[in-house]
Amino acid sequence: MSISVVAALACRRDAAIVLGAELRKLVLASLKEDGCINCQIYQSQEEPSHFYLQEEWTDPAKLKAHRQSQHYKYFNHISPALLYQPAVVKVQKRLN
Repeated sequence: MSISVVAALACRRDAAIVLGAELRKLVLASLKEDGCINCQIYQSQEEPSHFYLQEEWTDPAKLKAHRQSQHYKYFNHISPALLYQPAVVKVQKRLN
């Protein structure tokens, strides 16, 4: 069964445009990776400084490899300067 990752990110109000652009770069690079089934970002309409990232990977090994990629490491390096608080990340396995 596939592995799903859902991350909730809350950035500083003045960083929403930059975070959105960096998330788009992350998604485009992730979608090219072996094992990436889907990767989407969402921005809250009520609170534009809140973003949600949803990824689906074929298996845990592909997710582990993704977390070693240059684009993932780059995003994790720059994101603390943009975020209001640490991201909340949940990893789940698909049951159906």
